[in-house]
Parts: sequence; C-alpha cells; structure tokens
Amino acid sequence: MDGHRTGTADTRARIRALATGRGRPRRPSGGVLPRTLPWESAMTRMWPGTKIICLTVLTSALLLRPMWSTLAAVSVLLLAGSVAARVPLQALPRLPLWFWSGIGGAMIGATLGGGLWIFVRSLAVAALVVWGSMLLIWSTAPDRLTPAFRSLMTPMRWLRLPVDEWSASMGLALRGIPSLRDEAAAVTDTARLRSGGKPPDGFKEGLRLMVDIITASLSASSRRASDTGRAMTLRGGVPPVPRERVRLGWRDGIALVLTGAAAALVVAVAVGAIPDPFQVLGPS
Repeated sequence: MDGHRTGTADTRARIRALATGRGRPRRPSGGVLPRTLPWESAMTRMWPGTKIICLTVLTSALLLRPMWSTLAAVSVLLLAGSVAARVPLQALPRLPLWFWSGIGGAMIGATLGGGLWIFVRSLAVAALVVWGSMLLIWSTAPDRLTPAFRSLMTPMRWLRLPVDEWSASMGLALRGIPSLRDEAAAVTDTARLRSGGKPPDGFKEGLRLMVDIITASLSASSRRASDTGRAMTLRGGVPPVPRERVRLGWRDGIALVLTGAAAALVVAVAVGAIPDPFQVLGPS
C-alpha cells in the first residue's frame, strides 16, 4: 500500500512538473513529424474540411503568386491559427545544426549572386507551406481527416471517379504517420547509441549517416506497409470510409471569411488594384 501511494505521488509530481513546464525532456534534434495535440481548442472544434479548404486556398496563393504581400497575409493567418490551436513551443521541431549550416551557406551564395531576396522569399514560401501542414495535423486527429476528404471529394462522383478508394488511401497514409515517426525515432536512437552520442566527423560522414538513417527508415516502413496490405487482403480489401455529418459553426465561418479576405487581397495586389506595400523588399 505504501509503495502504491509513493508511486501515485511520484506520478502526480511528474504530471505537475510537465504542466508547469519544468522537468520536460529535451527535444531531440532532427525533423520530427508532428502529432495531434492532446487538448481541445478553437481549431479542434472546427470541421476538418474547413481547415483543408483554407489550407488549400492559402497554399495555392503562395505557389501561384509568391509576393511579399501574400507571404505577410498567410503568415498572419497561420499565426492566428497557431494561437487558436494553443500550439506550444515544445511542439516545434528542432532542426539539426547541419540544416542551419546549409541555409547559411546557401544564403551567402545567393548574396554573392545577387539573388538574396529571391532566396529568402523561396525559403519563406516553403516554411509557410510546412507550417500550414503541421497546423492541420496539430489540430486534427487523423481519423477525422479521412471522412472530411470523402465529403469534399463527393462532387467527383459525378465523373465516376473512385472517391472511396482515394479517401481510404489517404486514411491509410495518415494512419501510417505515427508508425513512420516511431520507426524514424528508433533508427535515429540506434545510430546515436552506436556512435556513442558523438556527432559525425566531417560533412561526408554526416551525409553517410543521414543516408543510412533514411534507408533504414524506408526499409522498416516498407515492411510495415507490406504487412498492412496482407492484413487488408485477408480481411476483404480496402475498408469502407465512415461517413461524417458536416456541421459548420461560427468558427468555421470566421476561418472561411478570413481566408477569402486574404485571397481577395492577393488578387487585388496581383492585378494592381492595391499597391504592394512590401515592394521595397524586391520585385515580386
């Protein structure tokens, strides 16, 4: 009984330390795949299809018209969404030193070639696209995304397209993200143990280590995908996608209105109806 009480007290103390931000484990370096945040927020109460629509519109605006005004508008919306989702700083991936070294070297080369602002803008576009995708995963459980995809692709049934098969494939891919994350973490920890925690000596050794980690992760993921395929075949094929009732609330309306306003701003600046206030940073 005393041991049980002591264990319970230790568990409560650990939970209290995590809640107050003390005693949190150090985040591993490297590109960590995001996971759904374990709490309710304004973003989680939205219909997943609304978030998919907003992300599609913002990503399309970034890729079609990567102007400075577009970058600013999308950044403001993603920042507001991150605040609404209550994303903590601990959820952000901690990129390794070699990544920042490569960015610094590329920036120096772009500066010498006269394309510094073009490089910065391209880097910002890539970062915003990744940020939007991570925000969608942070605020939405994978099992809710599949029915939302199916609802959004319902009009394609008129063209006799395999909507159910596509939705099931997306669902399987989303369910495989945690497995891929676990496999990558296990391979990275194994490589770190074999090297004794020492960083690789030189660029070639670091590149070789990265290739080995990627190859091992892909091999393990392929083996797990093969096992999943065999299990699906034994159970009768692709499982049906559950239907979800579309329920839109005031949060969905606000998100759609803000996204529409950002898209209208991008179009107005593109056609010249509104001057680009960030034109001083370089041509768009």
